[in-house]
Amino acid sequence: MALVRGTNCGFVTVAPTVDPADINTGQDQAARAFKDVAPAGATTITEIGWWCDTAGTADVNFEVGLYSHDAGDVPLNRLFVSATNAKGTTAGWKTVTVNWTITPGTTYWIAIQLDNTTPNTAIDYTSAAGTGLSIDTAQTTLIDPWVSDGMSGGLLAIYALVGAAYVDIAATIASTGAISGTLSYNTQKLLAGTIAGTVAISGTLTLSSDWNTEFPFKTIKRLIAIGNGSFYYEAI
Repeated sequence: MALVRGTNCGFVTVAPTVDPADINTGQDQAARAFKDVAPAGATTITEIGWWCDTAGTADVNFEVGLYSHDAGDVPLNRLFVSATNAKGTTAGWKTVTVNWTITPGTTYWIAIQLDNTTPNTAIDYTSAAGTGLSIDTAQTTLIDPWVSDGMSGGLLAIYALVGAAYVDIAATIASTGAISGTLSYNTQKLLAGTIAGTVAISGTLTLSSDWNTEFPFKTIKRLIAIGNGSFYYEAI
């Protein structure tokens, strides 16, 4: 299949698993970034992946990162980076688990940098009008801020998997009706408590005893969803 934004490149809701089978270009000692807009409701990235189109090259380090968008239509500041990841010696999707916060509707640049291999390791891309690719050559890391050596239109075989979107619910909950929604393990935490009968729940709820141990620097943002007699809060 070819590269398709939202399916195997850019922001996606399901991680791709098959070869994009598009044009390949050398990725060694270069940093490339692909521009996309965070989808509605998306507040986190849980995984970054890129397509390694070459098998048998050396197992070297690669970095993935997320950059802000400059008004000049180029990447600007490095917001997040995962700097130590082994490429391995096989072709395929190379993935990194992350937990990065994003804002829906905001333009970002998803970036990849790969150390030198012999022979050269390739990544897939395709030209496409109205899209953004930036390259920063001869780089051993994802630098901050970005320095572009060239711009072009196109799609790059790199994706950012977004976490489940939160769903706002009413501040006060009453009656026996169950309220449920999609929950993200990475960003929500089960708290002690049940909802039953006609008891209304509003205001501040008591945290479970292990909250401060697991999230000592987090604060509580909002009530996310209720189901199966348990309530959840988003941690920020």
